[in-house]
Amino acid sequence: MSTPTRDDAVVSTLTLLQLPHTFTQTRLMTSSEFRREAKTWGHRLSDGTLQELEGLGLLVPFFRAQEPNDPSVEADDDARTLAAEPARGGRLIDPCTCPTGPDSAAARERLFSCWQLLALRGALQTLSNRRGGFFDEDAARLAAVQERSFHIALEALTNRFFPAIVGKWTAPSGSTFAEQRRAGRALDASARLAAVGSRPTMLQEQANWLLSIAHHDDPLGGWWQVVRHSNHRGWFKLKGAALQAVWQRIAAEVLLRAHEELAERGDLLPLPEPAGDFWHPFMDRIGATDSTALTLDHALTQLAVSPHPLVVVVVEGATEHEHMTALLKELGLGQRVRVVNQQTSGDRPHQLAGFLAPQIRAVLPDRQILERNPTPIFVVMDPENVWSPEKRDETVWKLRNRIREEVQRQEGGAIRDEELDELLKVRVWPDARTYEMANFTDGELVDALLAVRPDHIDDSADLRTEVLDAVEYARTGRKDFGVALGRLRWGRNLKVAVAQVLTPVLVSKLGQDAAAAPPVVKLALEIAETAERMAVGRIHLAGAETEPDRIRM
Repeated sequence: MSTPTRDDAVVSTLTLLQLPHTFTQTRLMTSSEFRREAKTWGHRLSDGTLQELEGLGLLVPFFRAQEPNDPSVEADDDARTLAAEPARGGRLIDPCTCPTGPDSAAARERLFSCWQLLALRGALQTLSNRRGGFFDEDAARLAAVQERSFHIALEALTNRFFPAIVGKWTAPSGSTFAEQRRAGRALDASARLAAVGSRPTMLQEQANWLLSIAHHDDPLGGWWQVVRHSNHRGWFKLKGAALQAVWQRIAAEVLLRAHEELAERGDLLPLPEPAGDFWHPFMDRIGATDSTALTLDHALTQLAVSPHPLVVVVVEGATEHEHMTALLKELGLGQRVRVVNQQTSGDRPHQLAGFLAPQIRAVLPDRQILERNPTPIFVVMDPENVWSPEKRDETVWKLRNRIREEVQRQEGGAIRDEELDELLKVRVWPDARTYEMANFTDGELVDALLAVRPDHIDDSADLRTEVLDAVEYARTGRKDFGVALGRLRWGRNLKVAVAQVLTPVLVSKLGQDAAAAPPVVKLALEIAETAERMAVGRIHLAGAETEPDRIRM
């Protein structure tokens, strides 16, 4: 991790105990708690490895608890934390300034700051390099000392900024929320940084680094612009690299809010505002409010899932998107059903299936209460590739399992097969035909092609025959409509133009007898019926004691 160079002596972590209510908003962790939390970040860490990291100076705990021997160590009088009482009794030492052997009987328990988890991946990589023979001990120790100084600075700023960032104040036993808020306001950022010997100029530098690393490594990708509008309730349910990226962004936000406070006093220059089309680290800030920051509605729209649609329909291409949108608009659902063209959105059905899984608020014996009514998803594809008859069952199973796993992660929830049947509906065009061939006659396709022919080609009986031959060739060979366009050699892709000509033809068929309607019209009517069901009343998932015939979906 990039850290500022420090020429002065290392500040002891014991200094933190003299600040108001340190370690109340982010807790100190014992070695077993630290390893358990590391696992949720995706790191398997044994106690032996943790001791090896400490022995090499790559990750040294903030404190060691020992037998009483130094009553001069003091803690803030009002603090009530895991560290406060041992500190008041003189039983805490800083291993960096008062080292003891890892097996010393006088130093029984190691205590880590949660911010030290930010260093874990790098420390483990350095350890791996050492085992492979690539290790510069002096450089590694210097980097670890500098990073420790950064973690001390973060901890010093935590009480002032962390609760507002994550949306949660913590009041330890015997304390009150009012006391914690007063403690946060008691010292400003300047005083806190001065207490631990940190330079204010490092704030923006470190924040940029953290935001850049999170942006690069976060498996959520563009979904972060949605997730950042959550708070501790959503963020801390993430796992692995996604959770690590959240903590990196929280740390960055602590630093940037401290910078902003110092800038208001005139001690630092104001932070720059991102501009232009190029990505800037501040665009991923939790507290981003500038003109480039995406609102929640904008972020969801960009991902083709506008807030709380009744139904989401994933189609294969531009033609299907044009027609399904027109049909649903005609049915009065243009703003309540979201149609996603997977070719342009970048989102695949399994991603949407996970995102649209029911959000469980509480699990009761007779029902599972949801945050809001679930959003069914229709996946409509040509019968080819993973949607071919040979592979379709496996593909559908993966989609259903993606929803099931997401539900199980929430409050120990569960979802039944019949509920999945209602939430995930996969449709392919009949008789192994692609979209245009399944929904339009040869005559309709020929008329549409002639309507969009290039200007230098005159309409004639021979041209109509040539166009009809191309369409029949594609149909009899069960090929895509694009093959017919290719045989005509008209020089450009006219599929979208043809789709636009066919739109009114298709819309006019909504009034036909359902049995005679083309498959896409029947599908639009099914989607409309599903949307109407989702719009009526409150929907729950079944509970463990719910009879099958009482499932409300």
